[in-house]
Amino acid sequence: MTLAFAALVWIAATTTAVGAEPEVSIRDKVETMLRGERVEIDGATIAAKTFLSDLYRRRDFRPLWSAAATVELLEAIRAIEEDGLNPATTSYTWKPC
Repeated sequence: MTLAFAALVWIAATTTAVGAEPEVSIRDKVETMLRGERVEIDGATIAAKTFLSDLYRRRDFRPLWSAAATVELLEAIRAIEEDGLNPATTSYTWKPC
C-alpha cells in the first residue's frame, strides 16, 4: 500500500519535473512495467505493477495528482504527529514538483 502510494506521488512529481507531456511520461513508465522491467522509486521496486498499469490506462495516462495536491499531501504527512501518529514509522522522500 505504501509503495503504491509512493508510486502515485512519484509519478506525478517526476512527470512535472521533467517538463514532458505528463501522459507520455506516465505511459513510458507503465509500458516499462508491463514489459516486466523494473521501475524504481529511490531504489525500491514498484510492486503494484498491475494495479498502477490498469489505473493509469483507465485514465488515459493522465496524472492522478497535481503538483499543488502533492505538496499539500506531503505537508499533511509532515504534520502527522499532531494527529497522534509516530513520524518515525512513516517514510517518505520529499521531491519538489
